[in-house]
Amino acid sequence: MGVNSLPKTVTRQHRVCDLNPGLLRLSPARQPLGYRATLSFDENFRKFLFLSFFALAVVSVSGFTQLRVVDSSMIGPLLSRSLPAHWLQPDTASVEWVAGQKSQPAPGWLESLWNYLRLNSPYDLSAVERFPLVPVRAGRRQMVPGLGVATVTELVALRPAGGAAVVVRRADGLSLGGELELIAGKLGLTVVDTPPDFVRGHAAAERDYLFAPTYLGVLRAVRRRCREGAGGGREAVAALLLGRATAGEKRRLRELFAKISAHELTAADDDLRDLLAHLPLFETLDGSGGSPSQFVSAAEVALSAPAERMSIPLSRRLLDVSSSDSQTLARLLGVRRLEPAQLLTEVRSCYRVHLLVF
Repeated sequence: MGVNSLPKTVTRQHRVCDLNPGLLRLSPARQPLGYRATLSFDENFRKFLFLSFFALAVVSVSGFTQLRVVDSSMIGPLLSRSLPAHWLQPDTASVEWVAGQKSQPAPGWLESLWNYLRLNSPYDLSAVERFPLVPVRAGRRQMVPGLGVATVTELVALRPAGGAAVVVRRADGLSLGGELELIAGKLGLTVVDTPPDFVRGHAAAERDYLFAPTYLGVLRAVRRRCREGAGGGREAVAALLLGRATAGEKRRLRELFAKISAHELTAADDDLRDLLAHLPLFETLDGSGGSPSQFVSAAEVALSAPAERMSIPLSRRLLDVSSSDSQTLARLLGVRRLEPAQLLTEVRSCYRVHLLVF
């Protein structure tokens, strides 16, 4: 343990010069005072030292040795020095923590860290949001070269690389489902199993980082992806949806978001309404505008076709809202539906213009 390597001679001042998992070295800044002190710690405190959650400063103040608890604002820098270097690469999507491997954090470090954060930083996790602290699933036992059978746990950050957001697969009796999980992956979202209680017990974790498997949860995760993703934000996500998702998957996403009610999109969530309006979730009426049916957003095509089918050519593209979910979502976004009389008036006007030209 790191405590066993501490100097037995008390000096006037020591500083922490290295802080790695399983090792905490102190270097003297001044010469010894000439007497020795006995340091005694219980096992829990040894564990905290081992996991780098406390920095030890040995200071000579009237002959007493004092311990200074690390402030929560120092946790980020401490983790940067304590965790394996390859865990901290900016393009690393996930890492594997092998419990018991010398080059990796010791067993129990993750729960101890979350307990510390819950008590000392209960409302803000920004200092640690880029570190891999969320299990993707429960650890699994497997053979590790040079170590034998060990528990291996895949971890992701609260804010994963590339701007991805974390969606919980199952929570509070709700389940994302296989199809929506596949869609989430195509949009660059990260899906994890229900996190351990020590993660969910932190109020800021579920409030700001772990999105529920609900229609609003998924939409907020997409918003996070738009805000922080590299390469174009909302436009990039819309392009992913158009290019990667099948027609059936787009319809499934439209069906999910159609469950959102008007009162759930409060004034504080106007950006959610705007995001919905720019996602290509609607289909144009086949033949309208002289084009086959295709997926567009409500921001691109702001008018929908009448409920009654009319066998007349339409010069402009119109949304097809014949399905119940497309009707509901169109109403939510304020899409105006043309009535048959309005459509006939528009067709007659276009015909007159055509006659004047020719």
